[in-house]
Amino acid sequence: MDSRLRGNDRENGRYRNRLEATVEKSFLWITLICLIPWTTPQGLGADVATWNCEVFPSEREVTFDEESGAKVTFVTGTSGDDVNLYFHQRSWLPDGSLLFFFRQEEDGPRTFSAYLEETGEIVRIQKPDQSLFGLPTAARYANEVYVAHDQALWAWEIETVFEPKTRVTVTEKKICDIPEEMGSLSGLNENSDGTRLVFGGPVKDSTGSLIVAADKETGEIQEVARTPFPAGHIQCSWDNPDLVMFNHQRSWKWGDHNRFGGPYDHRMWLADLSDRAPWKLYPTPATGELTTHECWWVDNQVVFCSGTHWNQETGAEESHVKVIDVDTGVARIIGAGSWVEGVSPRDLAKRNWWHSSGDPTGRFVAGDNWHGDIAIFSAQSARERLLVQNHRTYGGGAHPHMGWSPDGKKLVFASNRRGNVDVCIAEIPVDWFADW
Repeated sequence: MDSRLRGNDRENGRYRNRLEATVEKSFLWITLICLIPWTTPQGLGADVATWNCEVFPSEREVTFDEESGAKVTFVTGTSGDDVNLYFHQRSWLPDGSLLFFFRQEEDGPRTFSAYLEETGEIVRIQKPDQSLFGLPTAARYANEVYVAHDQALWAWEIETVFEPKTRVTVTEKKICDIPEEMGSLSGLNENSDGTRLVFGGPVKDSTGSLIVAADKETGEIQEVARTPFPAGHIQCSWDNPDLVMFNHQRSWKWGDHNRFGGPYDHRMWLADLSDRAPWKLYPTPATGELTTHECWWVDNQVVFCSGTHWNQETGAEESHVKVIDVDTGVARIIGAGSWVEGVSPRDLAKRNWWHSSGDPTGRFVAGDNWHGDIAIFSAQSARERLLVQNHRTYGGGAHPHMGWSPDGKKLVFASNRRGNVDVCIAEIPVDWFADW
């Protein structure tokens, strides 16, 4: 694949003309480039705390998928419901040593925890008296994870030693305060060069949302966008440090969730740190097309799920895994779904996809379905292989929401096979890398 960071070419005439052409005159949004009043001038390191994490024995169990032979490790083994981070959040530290997830402790609270790859031990990362909100995300370059609590964003630096016994230490540093007008957090992501955190949430007493970017060193905040609708799935481009994607939370499927009308009835939107109004990434036809669960990928591309067939009476639907090039606007199918009239929704769901994510090396894209199957698609040939299957019961249970490791060799996902929800890691078979 072309590895050039085309999203950074801000002077390219074709690119700018295309973007400006998408901005509709009917937009009522105001996007500010200036610093806004609730900046935290002291920035990173203004508040520092350190604690040792509680370490629990390993619960891991190694299994193998019946069809693919892929190694599947059950990270958790208790009766509680333990879930991985959302698929567009980074789940692993960049060195691959620690995998983050949420653990439901038996007869206890839901805690932000981690799995040590080397020993299998489980670590409670947060302090017992802390209450986090929103979705944490691991850093792209540093051994840190970013979290929200007490109406502020924090960087947690992780240090692990294994001798004479395992010890995990967290050093917490404050990045910035969360704007008071933001009622909660609906997204937290790090930009491509690791200099900013982008986050957003609903504006109090409003139907709209606010999205901002915080400088990790200074704590200074810039407004990225204000929307008249609820915005979510806030993510930063992997290639362009100024480019952000978010979605219209009520516009995703067959027109039945399109409640605002006019220019806002589109799922996927882009915004940046210029004075340009947000623009549509993939305009949804007026007839209604499924567009859902978007995720950034390499070379300024986005993967998402999309289909045009739907049976209103039965709920059966078609959904492909697609890739769209942000620079050209060209979309293609990389993981084909299926549509056969008269087939039950349950059976049809075995051959259609609901969440998708691409590996950081650009080699593969993964898609999951409502039966808890995960397929791997070649970025080169669109060849499909089934990695794991039957980790969810159709109609109930946690979705896999698979996310990739930094080296692109394994995925984390949620499994319902044991009746409760467990965190699992599936490894891509070695021979798939040679023949993809």
